[in-house]
Amino acid sequence: MPFSAAVATKVLDAVFNDFVAFLAADWTDGTDEPWLELHTGNPSSAGTANTIATSIRKQVNHAAAAANLAESNEAASWASGEHGASTVTPTWISVWTTETSGTHLAYAQITNPVQVDPTQTLTLASGDLDWVAVVS
Repeated sequence: MPFSAAVATKVLDAVFNDFVAFLAADWTDGTDEPWLELHTGNPSSAGTANTIATSIRKQVNHAAAAANLAESNEAASWASGEHGASTVTPTWISVWTTETSGTHLAYAQITNPVQVDPTQTLTLASGDLDWVAVVS
């Protein structure tokens, strides 16, 4: 669903910076940062396809949205063993309201995926996550 230019930035700020107000009924952990989950393929609109069996969700903060763009302003890192028990190439990421279960908010393809083995740390640097609201 495309947004008008007048609301696109406000929607991004609500989703990525003020979950408590945006999804009060679904919010259970009291923080405003979204939870990210890694996937080896398209997670689907439900966010449940192509998950990595032993991967855990990580929180990442986002700067205030501007010009229809919300961008991460801190790194998201999965330490050794947190991104699966075998060598994987995460190619998609999904966004959730909580660390487990919760409400699936969005998903996107990773533009430069890298293969990682269970002993490596996988890091998405600050600014690597860009969420754009489509404006009609």
